Amino acid sequence: MNIEDSLNQGLLQDYCLGLLTDPEKEMVEGMVKLYPEVKSALLAMQQGLDNYVVEKPIWRKAALRNKIWETLDNINTEEKKDINNLPLINKYSDHKKWLEMVAPMLPATLEEDTFLSPIQANEHVVQLVTKSITGHAEEIHTDMIESFLILEGDCICQIGDNFTQLTAGGFIEIPLFEKHNVKVLSPYIVAIVQRIAV
Repeated sequence: MNIEDSLNQGLLQDYCLGLLTDPEKEMVEGMVKLYPEVKSALLAMQQGLDNYVVEKPIWRKAALRNKIWETLDNINTEEKKDINNLPLINKYSDHKKWLEMVAPMLPATLEEDTFLSPIQANEHVVQLVTKSITGHAEEIHTDMIESFLILEGDCICQIGDNFTQLTAGGFIEIPLFEKHNVKVLSPYIVAIVQRIAV
């Protein structure tokens, strides 16, 4: 990964917010030592965040505070790896922990093109684990927000006219009213599919 890509992908912002894994933190700290422009960008990012907090009393905004606590609670729930108490998937989800939780449910070989099994279902959210050699046919949702967390394999997700390639650890959320499909690029994929009612 080159320096510009690292800066453009929000790596420094996630570092400042404490959202990176230990290997990612070490990578950023190594880049800061090697590249003065990365150190300058990091210091500017930290100063900008400090200024923002002082200028905008974000902690007074209950919605943001609640969202932060929900995210932290979600991460803590995921750490427990309890299949009977699952968190929601999001861009911070650890695909390795999810794979460990659902591995006992997965077939060693597929008898059909796609294996699909519910792992959580209530009136607000449905989560499924899937193992597929073909992917997911085109569909559109008007009453639920669908997202995917890839646990194993590679695929390409088409949302409208846009294509996004996902590998293990990749997460994507599908906007309402958008046609979308998934095509498998590797021999198979394993993924968590989540649908949240709106």
